Amino acid sequence: MQTIYAGDESSSDAAHPHEAADAATDKRKDRHRKKSIAMAQPKKKYEPTKKYLAIKNWEKLSAGKDRKGRQIRAWYKDQGTKDFDDPAYSGLTLFQRGLFDAICRCRCRSGVNISSDAVVVARSCCVLPEERHNIGSGLTVLVLCGLLIATNQQFDSSETQSESESETEEETETHVPPLDAAVSPLPSGETKPKPDRGVVAESKPTPKPSTDLRDWSESIPGCPLEPRRIADCIRYQLDVKKNDYFIKRLSRGFVLKQWKAIVDDTPEDYVYDPDPLFGEKTIHVDGEDEPLVQKFVRRKPRNEAERRQLQKTTEMVARNAKWLYADSCPYGCNKGLIFVSDNPDAPIVTQRMIGHDEYCKCIGE
Repeated sequence: MQTIYAGDESSSDAAHPHEAADAATDKRKDRHRKKSIAMAQPKKKYEPTKKYLAIKNWEKLSAGKDRKGRQIRAWYKDQGTKDFDDPAYSGLTLFQRGLFDAICRCRCRSGVNISSDAVVVARSCCVLPEERHNIGSGLTVLVLCGLLIATNQQFDSSETQSESESETEEETETHVPPLDAAVSPLPSGETKPKPDRGVVAESKPTPKPSTDLRDWSESIPGCPLEPRRIADCIRYQLDVKKNDYFIKRLSRGFVLKQWKAIVDDTPEDYVYDPDPLFGEKTIHVDGEDEPLVQKFVRRKPRNEAERRQLQKTTEMVARNAKWLYADSCPYGCNKGLIFVSDNPDAPIVTQRMIGHDEYCKCIGE
């Protein structure tokens, strides 16, 4: 007699989902095993077949030449729609696209085709050390898709032709035919003396006229003043008064047309002195918007008029003693100071040496 328990059919049917899960797990393990085997196999090393790599259609991407015929290396042309318009570029990974753009920038900077060596490419493109192991495979993909072309020429054909033309022009300009003293170019039939080939004639440079308006030496039509007076007025406006109106507008044409305004704004007694008696220095005071301009004495007076300028008041005489003393002073002063003993009649020498300094009479004479 066979006994059938309730639930046997359901229990047999429930075993199928577990078997499906185990099969899925086995498939994942199989794929993982195959992937591990593939990763364990040695990859094919990048081996360049030629020395250089040229960029496809680089003559269309280059910026061209400037006005002097030199190749522009600061920028190059790029297409904003190449991500989906260019099939070769759109099929690359993000790293491969960045590598190609970096190679284009390197080609623009150097002006020649880049080296096919992966190490040189990595250094030229400033690739980080942790990413340099991908350069070889990236170059292989770029060569296979046609964006890079392996070549043994460092220069393109157009660049080589332009360089040869520039070299030919330089050689043509620098070529000087030899002198022939046998044939006389003079109409009288005289022959020029043959120069000594061992002696090189010294060429004296022609002095160029000064472009500084302070050295004005040109006579102005309709102006009765001498050019020296115009130069003094220009120096006063630029160096002494520092008038912003004239500083921004001063030029040769402005002086020729507006010389009267410059002269009227300059004191009549001003004369430029290359070694003036007084100088000026600017002192910045805390809390003040404008700096303080202070005058100081630069040298000893050369004439009586300059000496009187330093002797206007008693305070000025004392302050300018080091500039007013006489070199051959009859009183024997030391730079305008005389030692006066407080005890001139003391019997001991050390007591007579006690005293003070007084200003000499020569500074006020």
